[in-house]
Amino acid sequence: MTTSCAAVRAGASPPRISSASVAPVASDGPGLRIRIARSITSINIDGDGTINPGPAGGEALIRRQNPVLVTRSGAGFVVTGAAAIRGTGVPGPIVFEPARGKTLTINGAEHLGAVELRAAKTPGAFDVIELIGIESYLPGVVAAELYPGWSPTAHEAQAIAARSYALHERSRQRAAGSPFDLENTTIDQAYAGARSSPKARRAVEQTRGIILTYQGEPLRAYYSSACGGRPASARDTWPTEGEFAFNLAPPLQARRRPFACGFSPHFNWTVSRDARTLAQRLARAGAEAGEPIRALQAIASILAVEWNEAGRPSLFEVRDLSGASWRVQADTLRHWCNARVEGLPEVPREAIVRSGDIDVTIVGDIAQITGAGFGHGVGMCQFGAEGFARRGWSRDRILRLYYPGAGISAAY
Repeated sequence: MTTSCAAVRAGASPPRISSASVAPVASDGPGLRIRIARSITSINIDGDGTINPGPAGGEALIRRQNPVLVTRSGAGFVVTGAAAIRGTGVPGPIVFEPARGKTLTINGAEHLGAVELRAAKTPGAFDVIELIGIESYLPGVVAAELYPGWSPTAHEAQAIAARSYALHERSRQRAAGSPFDLENTTIDQAYAGARSSPKARRAVEQTRGIILTYQGEPLRAYYSSACGGRPASARDTWPTEGEFAFNLAPPLQARRRPFACGFSPHFNWTVSRDARTLAQRLARAGAEAGEPIRALQAIASILAVEWNEAGRPSLFEVRDLSGASWRVQADTLRHWCNARVEGLPEVPREAIVRSGDIDVTIVGDIAQITGAGFGHGVGMCQFGAEGFARRGWSRDRILRLYYPGAGISAAY
């Protein structure tokens, strides 16, 4: 279980996805470019297929019994292990194409699509981008996002939400001229490559082409693990101005609703943190974000000061013992509490602040944090979707609860 769709990347235009822009490029649906590795310096590729271009723009064969190692040298790629281009610098981008019906193994993980290597901004490094149709991509998302024992109904609801999110982000990134559409992590959606399950594949097949829409366009269908009984609003969680106006869409805003995620292990939780270390972490994370909370020295209190329509805190005030104070959005506070910052140890798993729906009590050197749910809380609650499926709800009824006012229709 992951907490996906956790960030909104900057640098793209507002999405306007017409029927033409989501028309199938193949029977597999619209093509996607998934960045599966970022700024790496070497990669092992195994499988039957071709390398294109070779040193003269042609093709070279690769065989599973002869895996290749790819590195960069100067302005080119160096591919060793394929006799036809052994030790030769290739300018790139370079594409590895699997043989029909085969997969490529990338650093031990299987992938169905072709793999493109592109030079990264870091000297000597490159990105790895899988080129794959959306309907082949989605089983690897659904399998990564849900427990395999969960109901087919929850799997179908997840497939529709994930397809909607993917098409929305695809449009944004292509409008911005990005060389890839989605990350393979919870920055966008967790993605397990070719690793899937029969239930995940069946859910994708049963929902082929179906998406959530708002005003005729694909909805950015956020979801997270467990809402803890109180959803969050997109407008309180991510930017809303200019290119991010999609976060104002009514189906993505919180309202009081029934919940069924009480069986989540993170429905309610409590962690204790050293208050001095927490203050340092908040200050350094804020400094990296260019925020004035960098001046925080010692925490006097962390109190909710605004709440959304569902009663979930949306804004906190962090007060220093000096009397200075700073206001921080709830989900930003969650991330800063867990941030990896120079000079401090990584927060252990058992001490992670799991959501922005929290109450903080400072007693001496201890910050006791009591919270509900896991993830940002916007859109579909995955544990809730499974809970309602167990009550006999249909996938459409579940989706209409979590994205009120959204349409459910076939995009292709």
